[in-house]
Amino acid sequence: MARDARWVGGTYALYSTEANTLFAAMTIAPSVTRKRVIDNLIVDLKANSVWAELDGLAVFAAHHRQAALLNWKNPGTFNFTETNNPGHAVDQGYYSNAINAYLANTYNLSSSGGQYAQNAASIFAWSNSSGQDSKAMMGLASGTGSPGMRLYSRYTDDNHYYTVNSASEDSYADTDGKGFYSVSRRGGTSVEAYKNGVSKATSARASIALPNDTISLLAEGVSYHSGVVMCAGWGDQMTTAMHLALYNALHTYMQAVAGIA
Repeated sequence: MARDARWVGGTYALYSTEANTLFAAMTIAPSVTRKRVIDNLIVDLKANSVWAELDGLAVFAAHHRQAALLNWKNPGTFNFTETNNPGHAVDQGYYSNAINAYLANTYNLSSSGGQYAQNAASIFAWSNSSGQDSKAMMGLASGTGSPGMRLYSRYTDDNHYYTVNSASEDSYADTDGKGFYSVSRRGGTSVEAYKNGVSKATSARASIALPNDTISLLAEGVSYHSGVVMCAGWGDQMTTAMHLALYNALHTYMQAVAGIA
């Protein structure tokens, strides 16, 4: 028995069931060291009640493009796909050519039947670029933006803008576009935004019905984000403790594979 084996399903196993499912979906297997890092992330999210709230989690900071596109929560369902050959930097993430390249997802906010709901929803993405960017790093495929969901990083006015099932955006001051951005809607008039697991802003923005639209990364409609995105996801509402736990687990992963401080 391996020294770090886990008790899973009545027997000892090197990795969690969820991690093994993910590994099986990768065409190029990760190293043993990386498998442990991946498994630790999943186990941490499960232990902090975050994993159960997710519909989607894609970690673009991966060892291979195919692995980067997988939906960790359910590999093979709502994976991301490349459109117009966006760039991928191993262990860093995906980036657009700022002309026409992005990542698409078939998850429809109003009809795919996930936990993401009008009055109970979360979105998140990790930016690996500190500069200003006038385009959303996560948004709707149609580009309507309202009502809908979108995440900027650091906009050109040094604010971070975000929307979760609202008719208009909320924002807070942000002079460094690098970091982990997450937002939860909790009820019809309650939205809270976080950076690196710390609450940055709340609003009483009223919710609007979910749009009949799908998720895009590095783009919103025909507007393309120029920075590097390391991961992204969506799902049910999360508590403040869950946002911090999600950041901490992802940060540990990013430290191990990407050298994030």
